[in-house]
Amino acid sequence: MTKSLLMTEFSDTNSVTTTPSAHAAPSSVNTGRRSSIPTFPSLVPQRTDRDYATYKTWEFDVFKHTEAELLPMIVDMFNTFQLLELFRIDIKKLHKFILKVLALYHKENRYHNFVHAFDVTHASFSFLTIMNAQEYLTHLDILALLTASLCHDLDHPGFNNAYQVNAQTDLAILYNDTSVLESHHSSMAFSLLKKQDCNIFENLNEDQYKEIRRSIVSLILAKDMANHFEYISKFTHHLQSHKFDRNKKEDRQMILNTLLKCADLSNAAKPWNLNYEWSVRVADEFFNQSAYEKEHHLPVAPFMDKSKTSKPRIASDFINFVASPIFRALEDFLPAASRLNEYLAINQQNWAKRLEDIQNAAAAATPQPDSDHTDTHNNNHTNSTNTSTTSSSISITPPVAPSSVSTPPSTPPPIPSSLNSITTRTTEPRPPASKSSIHTPPSEIRTIPEEPEETTPNDSCDPSEDQTNQRQEPVKPTYASVVAGFTTSSPSPSSSSIPPAK
Repeated sequence: MTKSLLMTEFSDTNSVTTTPSAHAAPSSVNTGRRSSIPTFPSLVPQRTDRDYATYKTWEFDVFKHTEAELLPMIVDMFNTFQLLELFRIDIKKLHKFILKVLALYHKENRYHNFVHAFDVTHASFSFLTIMNAQEYLTHLDILALLTASLCHDLDHPGFNNAYQVNAQTDLAILYNDTSVLESHHSSMAFSLLKKQDCNIFENLNEDQYKEIRRSIVSLILAKDMANHFEYISKFTHHLQSHKFDRNKKEDRQMILNTLLKCADLSNAAKPWNLNYEWSVRVADEFFNQSAYEKEHHLPVAPFMDKSKTSKPRIASDFINFVASPIFRALEDFLPAASRLNEYLAINQQNWAKRLEDIQNAAAAATPQPDSDHTDTHNNNHTNSTNTSTTSSSISITPPVAPSSVSTPPSTPPPIPSSLNSITTRTTEPRPPASKSSIHTPPSEIRTIPEEPEETTPNDSCDPSEDQTNQRQEPVKPTYASVVAGFTTSSPSPSSSSIPPAK
C-alpha cells in the first residue's frame, strides 16, 4: 500500500500574520469576567521563546502557559495540515469555535478542564506529526481527530459516569445509563458546531459532513473506559492478523480511535514533572467526588476513596493496568512511540518508590508489643519459643514495582524544584472536606447560550496582564477575547496533501 505524506513541519515563521478586527462581542456567559478585552497574543513574538517553541515536541509543558497563550497554538495545528484552505474554513468562525469551547470547559475542575483538552489535542497532534500517524489518514480524518480532541470532554462536570448512573442525574436519564458523559460531550460539540458563528464545517459537502460527524461521534464514544480493555484486544488482534489499509474507512477509524484514547491517557507517558502534576490533579478530582458521594450516601469506588487509597497508588495502578497495555499496542503500530513507554517505565518506578516509602512509614508507625509482656509470654510458653522467635524475625517487606515494568534507560529524575510546593501540599495531611469545600456537580444539563449582537468595546487592556508562569489555572479570556488577535498561519506551498481514500 502506498502512503501519501502530509507536511510534518510547521509553516514558516514569516507566514504567520495577525488579522485585525473591527468588532468584538461581549460575553453572554461567565458574567464575572473583566469588562475590557485584552489583545489576543500573537504567535510571532513568542517564536523566539524557547518554552513556546517546544510546543511541537512531546515534552511541551502546558503548565508554563496561560489559556490565552495556548489558543493560537490550536489554530496553528489546524494550519499545519492546510485544513482551513482545503475545507474553506472561515478563520473568524474557527476563532469563535475555539473560544466557545474554552468557555464550555469547567474552570473549577482540577483535571477535566480546558488545559486538559489542550493537552490531549497536543498529544493527538504529536502522534500525527512526530510519530507519523498522518501517513495512514486523510485530511478529513485529521480534521475529525483535532476537533474531537479539543471537544472530547466538553462540559465535563468533574463527576464520572459511575456517579451519573448511581445518582440518576438528568444526563444519565437522557442517555439511558450508557456512555453518559461521552454522549454528552459529543452532543455538546455538535450543538456548538450548529451555531452559525461557530460552524467550521459549513463548507463541507453532504457526504463529507456525514463522514466527519460519524467519525467524531465514534472518536468521543470510544473514550468510555467501560470498553477500554475490549478495545485494546480488538486493536491488538487487528495488528497481529493483518496490516491496516488506509483505503478502508473502518481501518482508519480504528486508528483514529486508538490515537485519541492514547492522547486522553498521555499524561502517564509524559516526563515525570508533567505526569506528577496531572496525577495530583486527577486524584484531587477523584477525592472530591468520593467526599460528595459519602456525604450523599452514594456508592464510592475504592480507588477514589481517600481513606482506602493514596495518590501514588492511584497513579501507579493507572500506569500498570490502564495506560501500559494500550501504549504497548501503540508502539507495535507506530515504532516512533517507543520512547513513550520509556517515560511510562520511569514514571511507574517513581510512583512505586513513593508507595514503598508510604508502606515503610506505616510499618514503622505500627505499635510494637511491650518487651516485659513479651518476656512473660515467652516464659509461660516455652514450647512455642522457637516459633515465636522465627516469626518475630521476619521483617515486613513492602510490595515492589511489578516485574513486567521494563527497566528505564536512566535513573529516574527527582521531583524538580519547581514542584517543591506541590510536593509539600500533597504530603501534608489535610483536614476532612467540609460541605463548603466540596465541589458539587451541576444540578441541570448545560445548554449553549445564544450570542448577543456584536458591539465595539469601549476600552482595552494590556495583554501582559494574563501572562503568568505560575502553576495555577489561568484566568480565561472573555468570550470575544479578541477574535481580532487570533494568529493565522498560511500553509506552506511546499506541503503535500493526502488524496481522499478510495
